Amino acid sequence: MLRNQYSLIEIFFSKVASVNYSESPAVVTTGSGSLFKADKVVVTVPLAVLQAKAITFTPTLPKEKQEAIDLMGAGVVEKVLH
Repeated sequence: MLRNQYSLIEIFFSKVASVNYSESPAVVTTGSGSLFKADKVVVTVPLAVLQAKAITFTPTLPKEKQEAIDLMGAGVVEKVLH
């Protein structure tokens, strides 16, 4: 969980630049440089954001996940399960 309920609200309205989940807690960095630490991170962004690699993941997403993202086209409904 994020440290307080207000951080959860703030991050929803911020552009995420990177997600570092190499150790605990995970660290999410916004474009403005704000840092959010959490035990778990759920990333829900448009497919195009993932395809453009607009968010840096550390470590990088597994090869098979990134390949699936790259091959996926826009449709009525998409679900990516990890």
